[in-house]
Amino acid sequence: MLEDIALMRALPNMYVYTASTDRITKKLIEKISKDNNPTYVRLYRMETDEYYGSLSEKELDKNIEKGMIIKGIKDVDLKKHDVILFTMGDMIDIVYNVQKRLNEEYGINALVIDVIRLKPFNEEFVVNILNIINNAKIVTIEDHSIYGGLRKYNI
Repeated sequence: MLEDIALMRALPNMYVYTASTDRITKKLIEKISKDNNPTYVRLYRMETDEYYGSLSEKELDKNIEKGMIIKGIKDVDLKKHDVILFTMGDMIDIVYNVQKRLNEEYGINALVIDVIRLKPFNEEFVVNILNIINNAKIVTIEDHSIYGGLRKYNI
């Protein structure tokens, strides 16, 4: 059901997460088991690569708290990215393949932002990124309807 995220986000005080990898799923379960907030986590059956293996436990916790993980092209300054790809959940494999192809085949540096927490959405974090990379094109790649997913935030 693609509308599950829109439905859960409509509920007052509900926290809404999507887990893109097994490691993030485990971290989210640890986190929400300690919280008293009503929480919805969209889980996926598909196995994905572990893109965040290089992050320490502390770094991963920090990223989950801010609700997003950023991964750019290695050794490319954040300001030098041409495109920002916002994604969530099991679209991560597709998006990292797109990032790699854009860089290798077209010389386009794409920054991937994996949105883990959809509600409350960390608008301040996104605005800060957009202020750093103010000329980048923005693309959302998600498995949700335009009426309830990332597009709702007018990214």
